[in-house]
Parts: sequence; C-alpha cells; structure tokens
Amino acid sequence: MKNYYLYIISFIFSLFTSFDIQCQELNSVQYGIYSPLQTNTIYEIFGAKNGLLYIATNNGFYSYNGLSFKEYTTQSGTSAFGSNIQEDKGGVIYMKQFDGQVFNLVNDTLQIVEIPTLVKGKLERFRIHQDTFVYFSRESIVIENKATKYIQNVLPKGIEVLGKHGVVNGGIIGWDSTTSDTYGLYYFTLDTFKCLKIKERKQYRNNLIQFIYALDNSWVDYTPQAHNGWIINDRDSVLIDLSLCTQKLTPTRIKKIQQKLWVLCKEGVYLPEQNALYFKGLFITEVVEDQEGNIWVATLEQGLFKISNLNNKFYPKKDENAPVNYVFKVHDHLVYGDFKGNLYQFIREQKEFEQFHTAKRKGNIKNIIYNPVSQQYIVSGNDEVGFDLNWNEQYVLQAYGALYFDESSSTAYKSYLKRVFIIDQRNGYKLSKEKNREYKTQRYDEGFKIQKGGKNGSRSLDILFEEGTVLVKKWRNYIINILNDSLLYINDGNFEVSHKVPLVGAKSIYIEDDRLFIVAKDVIVEYDDKAQVIGQINRDKKLHNRITNLSVDSQYICMSTKSAIHLYNAQNFEYQHTFTSKNGIVSPDFTKGWLYEGNLYANGSNGVSEIVLDESFNKGKPQLRVANVLVNKNKVEGNAFAYDHNNVQVQYLITSYTTTGNLFWRLNDREWNEKEGKPIISLNELQSGNYKIEAYFENDLGTKTPVVIYEFTIHHPFWQTWIGYMLINIGLVGIAILFWRLYIGRKRRKEKQQNQFNFLKLQALQSQMNPHFIFNVQAAIQGLWLEEKAEAALELQTHFSKLLRLIFQYSGKQFISVDELIVFLKHYLELEKIRFEDTIDIVWNIDPVFHQDDYFIPPLLIQPILENAFKHGFLHKKGSKKLLIKFEQKGSYFYCLIEDNGVGRQPKSINKKDEASGLQTTQKRIKLLQETLVGENPSKPSMLITDLKNAQDQPLGTRVEMWIPFTSFQKEIN
Repeated sequence: MKNYYLYIISFIFSLFTSFDIQCQELNSVQYGIYSPLQTNTIYEIFGAKNGLLYIATNNGFYSYNGLSFKEYTTQSGTSAFGSNIQEDKGGVIYMKQFDGQVFNLVNDTLQIVEIPTLVKGKLERFRIHQDTFVYFSRESIVIENKATKYIQNVLPKGIEVLGKHGVVNGGIIGWDSTTSDTYGLYYFTLDTFKCLKIKERKQYRNNLIQFIYALDNSWVDYTPQAHNGWIINDRDSVLIDLSLCTQKLTPTRIKKIQQKLWVLCKEGVYLPEQNALYFKGLFITEVVEDQEGNIWVATLEQGLFKISNLNNKFYPKKDENAPVNYVFKVHDHLVYGDFKGNLYQFIREQKEFEQFHTAKRKGNIKNIIYNPVSQQYIVSGNDEVGFDLNWNEQYVLQAYGALYFDESSSTAYKSYLKRVFIIDQRNGYKLSKEKNREYKTQRYDEGFKIQKGGKNGSRSLDILFEEGTVLVKKWRNYIINILNDSLLYINDGNFEVSHKVPLVGAKSIYIEDDRLFIVAKDVIVEYDDKAQVIGQINRDKKLHNRITNLSVDSQYICMSTKSAIHLYNAQNFEYQHTFTSKNGIVSPDFTKGWLYEGNLYANGSNGVSEIVLDESFNKGKPQLRVANVLVNKNKVEGNAFAYDHNNVQVQYLITSYTTTGNLFWRLNDREWNEKEGKPIISLNELQSGNYKIEAYFENDLGTKTPVVIYEFTIHHPFWQTWIGYMLINIGLVGIAILFWRLYIGRKRRKEKQQNQFNFLKLQALQSQMNPHFIFNVQAAIQGLWLEEKAEAALELQTHFSKLLRLIFQYSGKQFISVDELIVFLKHYLELEKIRFEDTIDIVWNIDPVFHQDDYFIPPLLIQPILENAFKHGFLHKKGSKKLLIKFEQKGSYFYCLIEDNGVGRQPKSINKKDEASGLQTTQKRIKLLQETLVGENPSKPSMLITDLKNAQDQPLGTRVEMWIPFTSFQKEIN
C-alpha cells in the first residue's frame, strides 16, 4: 500500500513537471491522446519475437506493427489494464492486471491464466524464463515449470517482505528488508530451486537500497549517496556515477540499448555516456528497441515516443503561441521565423536557436537574402527588414513579396503580384515609387513588355508579365522566366531572349548553390547557363505531391513535399532516402527542409527537426509474413483444399516502423500487382489445380522485404481423378452386370412364379372339383328326383352347373373382381346349404367400397377355406350352425375373415392331410401374390388360423383370416 501511494504521488508530481517537455532534445515522434491509442498514460511497452510492439495503457492493451494499432479485449469484450508484459518460449504474450490477474493472448483474445494456489496474497509481478514461470508476491516466490508441472514456493523462512526482483543467469535476484539495519540480496536458482544469500548491506538513513533489473546477465543495485548515488554491478564496482548529472534523479530501471546504458528515471531518461538527461520532467516507464533500430520510450503522462536516430535532435518552438513557420539557410546561417514574424538564429556552438528579432507587425517570412555589396541581411515578408552582419536591425520598410539577389550584378529582385522590381544596390537599397518617371517601352513576341525609367541616378526596371507567366528569377547573367510552357533565358544586359526551351507544365524555379532547377509537372530538371540539361529526376509516386522547397549541397538534393522530404544524390540524381513524421521529423505539419552543414533541418509548428545525414540513417527493415489463410471465410491450416473450397483469402502481417508502403503480389508467375490498403489477397471461384502466390512489401524508402511464397492446391473432384475414372468405369460395368443379373433373375422369377401360379391354380381347380363334393351333389340331385322334388332338384342342378361354369371360367384368369368372387361364393354356399338341408345360418359383412370401385384378387382362394368349414366344422356339428363371412379394405390388402361355430379342428375328426393340403395351397398362393405385388417383406401375414374356445377350453369353432393384396387395374394384370 505504501508503494501504491508513492506511485500516486510520483504520478501527480510528474503531471506538474510535464510542462518541461519542451526541454527534450531527441528527435522523436509522439503517439499519445491524438493517436489511435487515445491516451498519454503508457504503463509498459514490450518488443516481442514476432516483431510487434505490445503496449499496456490506461485505455487498453494494444499491439503495433509500425503501420497500425490493434486493441485486444477479454472474452467478454472488456478492456484490460495492467503491465508486466512477458513472452513465453512459444511466443505467447502474457500481461498482468493491477489487481493481480494474469491474461495471455490467444487468438487475439485476452484469456485468464490460472495462478498457482501457492501464491500467497496479491500477485505483484511475474517473470518468464524458458519453461519456468516465477510469481512474486509480498509473501511468496512461486516457481512453476510448465514442462514438468513442478511447483514450489522458494521464499526462505524468516523473510516476510520481498522487495525488487528479477531473473538473471537462470535464477532470481531479490532483496528483503526483514531486519532494521541490513538488507539482504538473495539468489534463487531456477533448476535446483535453492536459495542463497549473496550480499548484505547496511541501511542508509532515510534511503533504501533498490534492486534494478538485470543487465547483460548480471545484476545491479542503486546505492543512494550524497547527491545522486551510484549504480553498482554484481562485482561491487561503480557502473554509473549519478552525481555527474546536475539534476536529482530517481532511477527505476537500467537497460542497455544500442550499446548504450539507459537509466530510466521518474525525471526522464539519463544517458551516462553523453551525461545528458532527455525527456526531462517525464516519468519513464520503459524503453525498448524495435526490429528496425528505432527506440521507443514509454512515459506515464505524455504518451509514447519513437526515436528514429539517437543522433538526431529536436529544437522546440521558443514561443508557445507562435509556431515555427519557415527555416532559411542564408550565407552560412540557419534562421527560422515563427508565425508572428519573430526571427531565431541557430547558434552552432550551443546547438540552440536564439531569438534576435521581434517583429513589429505580425506576418509570415517570405525569404532572407544576403547583399555582399552593402553587407546586409534582408528579410522579406509583410515588412522588409535590413540587418547587419551581427543581425542588428538597420531599417524596416513596408513591402510585400519575396526577395531575390544576384551577386554577379549586385541587383536585388522583388516579386509581387506577377511583378518583378529590379533595384540597383550600388546607390543604396530602396523601392522605386516615384510618380514622375520617364518610360521607354519595347515589345517582344514572347509576351512581356519592359518599362525602364527613373531619376536621381537610380536604376529601376519593372517587368509586367502577360497571362501565362509562372515565375521570374535572376540567375547569373540571365532573367529566368517561365512563360506558356517555355523556359526563357533573358539577357540581363539587353533584355533579349538568349535561349528558349520547351518545358510542359513548369511550376517553379529554384536556384540553390548556383545551380538552376526547374520543377515541372512530370520531371525536375537541372539546366546549365546554355540551357542544356545536366540531369533530371522523374516525378514518380514519391514526388507526386506539390514540391514546396528544394535545397542542394555538395552531396544531396533535398526536395520537400507536405508529406515527406526526399533525398537524391547531388551528382547522379539517384534516389537515396525519404524522411517523414514517422522516421525523423517531429512535426506532422512540416512543409520545407533545408540542407545545412551536412544535416537536414525541417520546420514544423512544434519546432525544428535536425536529422543527421551520415549515410547510416534508417531505411527501415520491414518484415512480411502470412498471418492467416481463410477458405470459404473460415480460418484453415495447411495448403490442400477440396474442390468446392475454392474461395481463398490470404492475410499478411506487415511490420514496418519506419514508414508506410504497399504490398506487391502475383499469382503463378504472372505480372506483379500493387495492393494498396489492407494487406489481403482474395481469390474467388478458383478452378482445381496448383497455385503459388508470391508477395513482398516495399516501403516508401524503397526497401523491400524478401518474397514470401504461399503455395496451395485445390483438389479435383474425386470423379475427375484417374482413380475416380477407373472406379466410375468399374462401377458402370458392375451396374450393367447387376442390371443384367437382375433382369435375368427377374425373368426367371417371373417364369417360376408363373409356373407356381399355374401349378397352384391346377391344385385349386382340383380342390374345387373334389370328387366327394361332386359325388355328394350328384347324389343329392338324384335323391331329389327320386323324391319327386323336381323344383328343388332343378334349383340344385342349376346352382351346380353355374358353379362349374364359373370355376372353369375363373381358372383361366389371374385376378377377378370382388363382385365376381361374391357371386361365385354364393353359388357354392347354396349348394352346401342344400346339402345340409338349410340348417346353416350364413352372415355376410361386406365393405361397401367393393361395390363402388373395381378391386381385383386371385380366383379360387377363398372357396377352399369355406369348404373346410363345412367339411370339418359343420359335418359333425349338432345344433345350430353359423357361418360369418367378412370382407374389408385394409390399406392395399383385401381382408377376408371366415368364422364358423363348428366342432373346431379336432385331431380325431379331422382329415389332417386333406385340410393341410387345401390350407397350404391357399397360403402359398397368397404368399406368392404378396411377394409379387408388395415385395419380399409384406406388412401383413398371408393367413392366420385361430381355434375358438370357451373358458373351459372347449372348442367353439374356427376363425380364418387372410390378407390378400389386390389391384384396381384389371388391364395391367389380365
């Protein structure tokens, strides 16, 4: 809790001291509240092995690849706030929240990590070393080996409070303050988990010994003494003497970056090698170096800073209310003016800008020239101010426009509203405003007129330009004029055109280091005094914006735009480098850059950036790799996909901290394509085959990454492979054979069924023509005749003859209608009733549907069952005889129920052979019919016979049920 309050107090203190930020001298770019981070509070920054920077802020947890920021949230979508960013052996990122909760980054989501139960109290910090995780709290040091799953608390007994700690030499260094007079330093091994007290120091009054994190596999501690104290390494030798710094420092961490020691303090960054304190007044939380050599400084209240080159400098604006407007190089001096019109000179010895002129009238500075005749500096703007060689003000004139001077003729030129005033400096500098002047006018075909005149010995010349004139400047013995897509060399003596060069789209004229450059629409050209081309630079994508300034020295040509400053070789005009607000220029609104004493100076509203041009400036080391592959919008692994998974999207990860650029790619060795915006390549509706995507990233500095190749295959459909073709052919042959066999089998089965039908029909015919039945009927007819019952004999004989006729008629058909069946059965039953002398009561129960539609069943199926009822059920039956005949439609079946109240199937009284023969014949016919019309697995049985009995197990008769499949299409079956 004590440390917590100290932290709050230091934070408040740093807020009050943050106004001193203007004292910083390193050339850095700031990412703060106006960046995508949207905050100035940076808790920690960490450089991972994947090339990304991970940033913990009070606004969330981010990563940065040099091109864009990305925020990570928890599984519930909330932000995480903490520090102590770590990376395990497998590249997984961990972060601890201030409440002690630990998260790791999995699939771009922060997931909670389970902390060992041996950790006592709130987790304050944890460290990762290979497979070993070390958890620190005030009451425990817990070591967990992820590979062996071994967990142990290694805090020695007797130590109640553990101070600063860190991992070094495969172990842990920590100090305790359990005693009042000494502090002990301990070493805990990560392999044997042993603890060793390696040092003991006496307590200094009102000061604490503070452990600082490991440096080059050793440990260091801070010993406060006198003014600032010392930072001492593990050999008890003084590593850094802080007393050399004039400001009181409170070190929190020591690091080694670019072979230099960096001491992170609550008051800024102290570099002992330079004995300089940078970022004064800012609480520094972390300093890291990215893969391109940029240095990132995290502060607690002013955001994140990137230093592209440690040797670069930044000179902030002197007046908070007057941003820097323009930087000038004039006669070996570097001067800048602010938006108030004040002037500041660069003092070489002090490496600082000092104000030497306060403007009387607010206005922008147009330019500054040096007049060697009068040995004056002349500043041109809303006012024209003359200075001596010591920059002491000599005169002030009200005059608008830019001013130029030709040393060869000692003539000054001032341009304003397409006018150029030429004034002879031999008789003193002044503007010719006399009203009574004599003019001599001449006209030329080139489209301008010259007016000469003056008095009092002064020479004044006005050149009034026609439409089409762009700009006029004096160079050597010529007036250089751009007029209607032509470059004119006008002789300064006789005002005649000496040279005329066609030049389409000329924009401006620059005369630097006695060299003439013309900026045109598509090219920048240098000409000599004979109008011959010395060299040119084509305006490609680097120079597509408007050129705002051109500066030249012996080594470079510097061309400025509003988005970048580009360097070219001054001799061969080859491209060298580009500087932007991402790699060296502090102010994002810079407009012009000047070359001065081998360095580049760029203006901006925040101040002046000094960039050291020592051929070692950072051109960037961008990296490119495949981040994800999506197939049909789903993330996949591998590179072989099915034929219908043919929409492929390759997402790349680009790390480029120095500058922006574009992705270039091609498919299957075709032409290269340039991809702007998000580095995503989408290929849709691909045909089956092999594909190769080649891609590389090129930043705006011209630096390219190696070509990254991603190859994948979209398989042909199985039926388009040779195995598929073979199997299809085999399948077709097999199907043909199967159909042939089915055809032959069906044909044979039909023949067999037909034979069985014929056989069974013959058996049925024979059963219908039972000799006993025929003999009994004939005997009955004869008896009636002998009894002289002619009418009854004729009726019986009529029924018998009709029955015989129907039997022979139906035996030639496969199916008959139900109505025909009923007629047939009634004739048969009339005969049986006569035989039994009308002692049988017959009940019919017929579904009406059979009288409305045509339903067909095989003939001669039911009569054998009725015959069995009379023959075996009623023959020996005494008393009343009842017979129930029931016909119903049940689905696709003709349901027939025949029930009698006869003597039942008694073994002694039944001719089993005759009964079995009739029933089996009928059952076979029905079963065969079901297989033919329904299939091999019919839903109903063919026949069911039930012996009816009473409670005393005495027979009450017999019930026979049959399910006969029928058809309603007679034409199809007969």
